[in-house]
Amino acid sequence: MKHVEDVLGKGWENYIEGQKLKADGDSFRLKLNTQEIFDDWSKNVQARNLGVSGRIFLIEQSRARTARGNVLKLKVNFHPEVITLSKEVRNFKNLGFRVPLGIVNKAHQANQLYPYAISLIESTKTYEKTLEKMESKENIASLVAGVRKEVQTLIAEGVQIVWDSFKVNQYVGRFAEQVFNFQERVEYLLALEEQLEVDIRSLETCSYSANCLADILAKIQKTVDDLSLRQYSNLPYWVSKLDEEVWLRYRRQWMIYH
Repeated sequence: MKHVEDVLGKGWENYIEGQKLKADGDSFRLKLNTQEIFDDWSKNVQARNLGVSGRIFLIEQSRARTARGNVLKLKVNFHPEVITLSKEVRNFKNLGFRVPLGIVNKAHQANQLYPYAISLIESTKTYEKTLEKMESKENIASLVAGVRKEVQTLIAEGVQIVWDSFKVNQYVGRFAEQVFNFQERVEYLLALEEQLEVDIRSLETCSYSANCLADILAKIQKTVDDLSLRQYSNLPYWVSKLDEEVWLRYRRQWMIYH
């Protein structure tokens, strides 16, 4: 615009014709600046080869929280920048730019697979958090060993599935359902165990009478019946440990009164 001022003189933009010329010039300059941004963006995207490909799961090593060394961790193979790519493609299209077809296809694929990726990510997080809740509750691990093995079997199946497989849709639903079932059964156990501990401790504090002991033992038996009805795994082994604990508390109570 400096050359225009040299020709037309200062204040040229205040005239009607000058205002239009200035508006056109500003628009052109903005277009030039945006074009540079678009070109840089396009080169960067193509250089980074962003997209959704390969297996849906990755197995990575991470530092253990409670011990030395590393542990294997399950991770969904879906980079969050792929979603940003979809938004950027849409914005540049709205500005009138011709986005390369290869980038458009990647963005389209990301939009299609995004719901599946989010479901897998949430299911994986839920599974890990549920395992963390069990870390300090070793006595319930055997009761959910069966359903945990089912989740592990699904994970072993999932690490072989790639994103462009027709199996993805069905697998994501099965994995989410199985993880939810695992979480639900663990949560139920944790709540049940808390009440069970209260009942067992009460064996040492209740009055030494047949009615009092019978009431407590009836509550404990109801807990066992509930677990049996829900078909928790390894129940006989768990019950044998429970019987030992009940007998130990009962014996302490007996020694107080004898």
